[in-house]
Amino acid sequence: LKPAAPNGKVLPLTHFTDGYVADCEVTFDGRRVVFARRGGDGDPWWHIFEIKVDGSGLRQLTSGPYHDVQPACLPDGRIVFSSSRTGLRDEYHGYLATGLTVMEPDGSDVHCIGFNLGRDNEPSVMPDGRILFSRLELFYSRLKTEITLQALAPDGTRNVTLYGPERRKFWRQTTARSRERWWGEAPPRHRVLRLTQPHSLDRNRILCATTGGITLVGPGRYAEKVLSRHNNMAVTSPFPISENRVLCAAAVRVFDRS
Repeated sequence: LKPAAPNGKVLPLTHFTDGYVADCEVTFDGRRVVFARRGGDGDPWWHIFEIKVDGSGLRQLTSGPYHDVQPACLPDGRIVFSSSRTGLRDEYHGYLATGLTVMEPDGSDVHCIGFNLGRDNEPSVMPDGRILFSRLELFYSRLKTEITLQALAPDGTRNVTLYGPERRKFWRQTTARSRERWWGEAPPRHRVLRLTQPHSLDRNRILCATTGGITLVGPGRYAEKVLSRHNNMAVTSPFPISENRVLCAAAVRVFDRS
């Protein structure tokens, strides 16, 4: 972790000598950062950590033979994250499935609030307090493999699909124009929905990454707007700064994967 200091210098917060750090999230009070870390060869699992913004107080919050990733802070202080501790595997490849899991700020009372044979990923908090997330659904994987936008209450109830299935025709056309050819979208297979990294822009619209680029979906299940971009750029990781500005990552697109 390396925040920018007021003088423009980049200051390291962590000093790990091995492993990886990802999925940084600042707590609501602005005093701590929660993140996922995978150790070196001795610990192949991802765990949730926290650290104060001044680099002190490093603490590991989760442990065990599970992948715990993508933490997000809930308004009541708890942390929601994606975890393989559901004990499920996808029915085709046997990959570890992930479901949404919550815990107290100190890492206690860890319990799953969602179960899925695919992956429930990338939780974030909506203005009404629900958890917004992306779901990889695997129903007989050769026929239905797609990522939709979902929401549920912090207690795991009221799970609902917010956007995706009604707009497969639109996204099949959009993906064809994007020149991606590796997903295998031959009808009638449902493999056209890839809606990831969702964040609420306001109470009615969701910002996400798609095959067409950064996209606003909503209001409702039938509306979307693909934001304009340079055709030679791949754009990802959108994060709303305001209703009119979006922070994102971008790089030149590469189609030759050899």
